[in-house]
Amino acid sequence: TFVLRPQNLTTATAPRTSVLAEVYVREGEKVKKGRPIMRFESKELEVTLEHTRLQLQILENHLREENAKADMTGAHINPDLVASLADEIDDTKWQIKNLEEKCRELTVLSPVDGYVLSTGLRRHLGRGFQKGDGLIEVGNPSTMTAEIKVEHKDFGKIQEGQKVVLKIKAHRNESVEGVIETKSQKELTEVSKEVTAGAGGHFFTRQNPFTGAEIPLENVFEATVTVPNDKGVLRKGMTGKAHIHYGKTTIAANIWKGLS
Repeated sequence: TFVLRPQNLTTATAPRTSVLAEVYVREGEKVKKGRPIMRFESKELEVTLEHTRLQLQILENHLREENAKADMTGAHINPDLVASLADEIDDTKWQIKNLEEKCRELTVLSPVDGYVLSTGLRRHLGRGFQKGDGLIEVGNPSTMTAEIKVEHKDFGKIQEGQKVVLKIKAHRNESVEGVIETKSQKELTEVSKEVTAGAGGHFFTRQNPFTGAEIPLENVFEATVTVPNDKGVLRKGMTGKAHIHYGKTTIAANIWKGLS
């Protein structure tokens, strides 16, 4: 069975280990790339920044005191001490700049133009996340995509722009038409027999001519299909069967399910 997903579907993730503090968007809301969509908090980062700013004040006060002392007494300024303080001040300013940048990164921006597709976002407020944890999905549901896996013998017969008919299981196998946008060949990692097509899984196999055993193909041949969704009836996660039309015949193909 295939899996549909919105075009350009992208997931906004936690920038570091932190706590979700605010969510600025709701499901179905249209957003532009670069718009703030959520903010995280990191107490550890905030404390470190505050401590570093205080350290900068101490160093700058020390340098001013040394300069004032020399002005009042007419004594020579200790060049080594002044140089050391200046270096420490520069280094501390760099640390503050770096920490401030990390704090700005806690406000996560929309990675693409599209619509917010995630639900129940506010129930995660106050929850801790690890760096890279996905939370908000943004995509364009007016066009859906699916990755079709095609057998090697048929791969050369398909071309970009060819018509594809998808039969949607949730709509009682109602047919919708799409087109092939791209096609590609990818190497497969080692696959256990349990997930091969011969065992009811999702990988195409070939039969060993000597033993009759089903062997996973070493390469997978894929075609990316786009389907218009102007009426909004297609949803992320819908499944079904695909038929690629070429000439007077069709290729029946399963949709690749290994989507992120």
